[in-house]
Amino acid sequence: MSARLRMLGRDVCSRFKETYSTTGKLLRAGSSFRNQGKTNNKIMKKKVLFICAQNSARSQIAAALLNKMCGDYFEAHSAGLEPGGLNPFAVEALQELGIDVSRNKTQSVFDVWKSAHHIFTYVITVCSESEAEACPIFAGVTTRLHWSFDDPSKFTGTHEERLARTRRVRDEIRAKIDSFCEEHCVAEKA
Repeated sequence: MSARLRMLGRDVCSRFKETYSTTGKLLRAGSSFRNQGKTNNKIMKKKVLFICAQNSARSQIAAALLNKMCGDYFEAHSAGLEPGGLNPFAVEALQELGIDVSRNKTQSVFDVWKSAHHIFTYVITVCSESEAEACPIFAGVTTRLHWSFDDPSKFTGTHEERLARTRRVRDEIRAKIDSFCEEHCVAEKA
């Protein structure tokens, strides 16, 4: 992991602590997880945040797939440590499944957290182990998971070769999302 990412992770973590100490909102809101469930015969969606280094491919793919596959139970968002531009291969791979993320904006994990509109039940890092170490710890988060996937921004070769490798990552993420939905959505239905 680069020294820049390590430093950025520490900086983001300290900024979260400042936000929490100022607002006090994050932990109290996160503790309401036990109260989530069915209200007025309507299922309250659990919030999920997917994080990768740039919020350009893996986290975008994961959030889009979770919203499509298990959107009745989860509301997925994505963010990055150092947001970049959307990866065109990720956009194309999702379009093949009928999912359009071409207008999505990449966003900083700190900005998502700072907005405090969302208290996340799950925070899932979808980057390499070394990049995940730079991710901040979220106060009030019930579950933190790590799913490691190759980074499409590092793929080389022809357009078709890079797209094929991105499709493989998309399919790996889809299989992980499918298992996640099966485990968590079935429990909700019972």
